Amino acid sequence: MSTGDDEAKPVVKETSESVDNTKSESDKPRRTRTLTPKAQENYEDEVSAFHNNLDKIWRKIEDIPDEVDKAKDIGTLRDLENQLQDLSEQYRVLSNRFSKYLDEVNTQDSQDEFGRFSFEYRRSKTIIRSMRPVIKNARLDILEAISNAATDDSASVISTTKRKSDAGQIQQQPSQVVDDLDIIPDRLQETANYVRNQQSFSNS
Repeated sequence: MSTGDDEAKPVVKETSESVDNTKSESDKPRRTRTLTPKAQENYEDEVSAFHNNLDKIWRKIEDIPDEVDKAKDIGTLRDLENQLQDLSEQYRVLSNRFSKYLDEVNTQDSQDEFGRFSFEYRRSKTIIRSMRPVIKNARLDILEAISNAATDDSASVISTTKRKSDAGQIQQQPSQVVDDLDIIPDRLQETANYVRNQQSFSNS
């Protein structure tokens, strides 16, 4: 009989169907079994072991959202994404083993346990599916922040270059003003000569 005692370790993927699709080998109704006191005790130990190991895996899955919130880089988020994938696979495989065990025991207790666990497993799958887009969105947020920062840096470089260019032009303007002032006396002299010539012409 299989046990859940060491299932917290990574497990190999099996071909069994999901918990909610588990069926007996025969389509014919089976008679519910009644266990001896010793067999009942063994059954309860098995159920407890499966639950303990499933809880160990699930607690690690529960920690992932907090780690996603703390992540500051893409590499960390990729690691968390891979971790979620590995843990969800371990949880699926062990859940299938548990459901198969309950189906094989086929007592009233095991049938009741199977119904409870099937509901729990479906909820767990929904939660895991909802966590995947959360990690993806966190990666997109970081990429967007990096892209915006790069755009801001580019704009800053362009602005700095323009300011330096404008400053260079301003520094050249005083020299040009001085050059313009230097030619004023020459033009005044030309004007004075012209006036004198006109006066001489009038007197003659």
